[in-house]
Amino acid sequence: MLSPQQRTLVEEAFGFSIRNQTAVGGGCISNSVRLETSSGYLFCKYGPEPSWLTFEAEIDGLQALRQACDVLRIPDIAGRHVFHDDFGVLLLEWIDTAAPSRESWKRLGAGLAELHRSTAENFGYDRDNFIGASSQVNGWSTEWSGFFLDRRLRPQFEQARTNGYLESDLVAALEDLEHASRRILTRTIKPALLHGDLWSGNVLFDTSGRPVLIDPAVYYGDQEADIAMTNLFGGFPGTFHDAWKAELGVEYSTATGGEHARNQLHTLYNLYHQLNHLNLFGRSYLASVRAAVSELLHP
Repeated sequence: MLSPQQRTLVEEAFGFSIRNQTAVGGGCISNSVRLETSSGYLFCKYGPEPSWLTFEAEIDGLQALRQACDVLRIPDIAGRHVFHDDFGVLLLEWIDTAAPSRESWKRLGAGLAELHRSTAENFGYDRDNFIGASSQVNGWSTEWSGFFLDRRLRPQFEQARTNGYLESDLVAALEDLEHASRRILTRTIKPALLHGDLWSGNVLFDTSGRPVLIDPAVYYGDQEADIAMTNLFGGFPGTFHDAWKAELGVEYSTATGGEHARNQLHTLYNLYHQLNHLNLFGRSYLASVRAAVSELLHP
């Protein structure tokens, strides 16, 4: 919860009074509260450096999603302010949520397809951002396999090795894994705008049933990277997947080269997130990393 001193700083910076605040769970990077203010309800993220360093990238990502997609709801940005190294704030509109219906999941699938039709000439993004609390290096590349290996997979492996999480056999497997990855990533794809961190915790549904996307880690890449993550950490229902495929039509049906190839692709893309969770949260994710590496090297 905001301390009395912090409340005063926020009120003075944004020109409203805070009548009440309620803690909001779910975040692992910043603290979050629901503010009842003289200007209405707001969602407030706050925290010390480095958490507030992510706020500018989050704003940029939300704006990119909003510009690319009309079907999905993207929270409005009410303000951002850094007061000092140990206290920064991001304010977003407060969205009341409800349990999703079958139709809501269909709308999410259709909306994500619309997002994935937003394309760029090359892979990457024009600024670096964050995946959770981890830095996500972007820049631009003409080659998807090189981009994914050099700016996604390899940095996470190196961080895990630095952290002492990788046993010798996993360190030795990296070269073989890079060869396998280049084999898996041979298909031709168009750079699609990705949410980048599309697990169930980053999707909400408002009271009208409209899907809401939060906490993006955007870049242009393979649309299947988003879909892969929807099967990680809980998973999305078949209604969503069917709507996404139906909306893309031929664009999807020519994309993956069969179910086995698609499964291998998803395992590779999700390894990035599993390594990131290993680096952020520790050894409880080591078994899933090991299983993914084994599946990719010995399909």
